[in-house]
Amino acid sequence: MLFKRLSLAVLVAAASHAALASPATSTIQFEGAVKGTTCTVSVGGVDASTPSTVILSDLDPDDISEGAYWWRQGANFSIDLMGCSGSATLVRASFQGANGTTVTDGRLNNMATDSPASNIQLWLRVAYPHSRDIEVGGDQSTLPYASIWAGMAWLGYEVRYTGESAPSAGNIEAAVEYTVAYQ
Repeated sequence: MLFKRLSLAVLVAAASHAALASPATSTIQFEGAVKGTTCTVSVGGVDASTPSTVILSDLDPDDISEGAYWWRQGANFSIDLMGCSGSATLVRASFQGANGTTVTDGRLNNMATDSPASNIQLWLRVAYPHSRDIEVGGDQSTLPYASIWAGMAWLGYEVRYTGESAPSAGNIEAAVEYTVAYQ
């Protein structure tokens, strides 16, 4: 009888260990997202969904020497980024002619149709973070990046009048399309 009880105890113990050691299956679910960096973009305080206008300072044609390459200050402007989310830490913009604006040697040609000034182009330059000429429509791969800090970045630019001979008085119009790239 003792043998039967001992056998039954060993059998029950073995069965309970077998239940503990039996394979178990379950599921592990992985979740995540691939998100690009996004920011709210504005130019001069105007949301990027609305075209912005930068007003240049007036230029007196008599201030320009005939036959000499020249440039004069026109205006400063910025592309402001706020509420940036994502993993990017750097940002820069690149520029192409827009709205029929043609480009010669990286500079914007005057496209005014109402009393246009002659012998004048507009020259874009990076003002911040590092001053550098922008070749509109050309290779802009060496333009500097600005840091995104605390979800914000500021890209400073200047647009200048330029030419190789004295301009005539008149209106000046040109447009660029910009693309913001993150890194």
